[in-house]
Formats: sequence, C-alpha cells, structure tokens
Amino acid sequence: MPQTALAQSNMKPGSAEFKAEVERLIYESIQRNANNYPSPYSEQPRSALQNQMQSRQRDWIDSKRLERQRQIELHAAERHATTTREKIYMRNLRKQQGAYSYSEHDRMYKGF
Repeated sequence: MPQTALAQSNMKPGSAEFKAEVERLIYESIQRNANNYPSPYSEQPRSALQNQMQSRQRDWIDSKRLERQRQIELHAAERHATTTREKIYMRNLRKQQGAYSYSEHDRMYKGF
C-alpha cells in the first residue's frame, strides 16, 4: 500500500485536520473509481443515429404491445358475444384484422 500524505504527516487521528484529510481522500477515491466505472444512470452523450434507432425500437415495441392488446380485446369480445349474429360479426372482424380464434388455430395445427 503506497504511503499517502496522511500516513506521512504527524496529524492526530481525532483532530479536525485528520478528519478533513480522510474526507478528501475518500472523495478522491470515489472520483477515481467513478471515472473507471461510469454509472449506468449517468447521462452519456448519444449520437443522432443512436437516438433514432432507440426511438424506432420503442415505436416497434409499442406497436406490438398495442396489436397484442387489440387481439386480447377481440378475443374477449368474441367470448362475450351472446347471439349468433354477434358471434359471426366478431369472427369476421377478427379475420379481417388478421387475428384468428383459438378453435381455428386448433383446426389448422391439429388436423380437425
């Protein structure tokens, strides 16, 4: 361990000078480590391309989330349809929007 100014000085451990020097050394150590290991929360400069890519990725995730939410709502609406006319309407609406019911999925993949 290298000798610091604190170890070489003749300050008494309880004195105010000693405490101030310890605080300064701790602060410098923290700063040195912070430079070596940047915090993930610190705002780092981003290029315009990175910002654009990140916003596109966010938009794509949001569109997928909205699409999934719409499919869930259509499933629920079809399940709660009471009359035959409502059921047919909901099934056709889902087919138009690209969603299929579970029974159609079973027929496609189980060979019914």
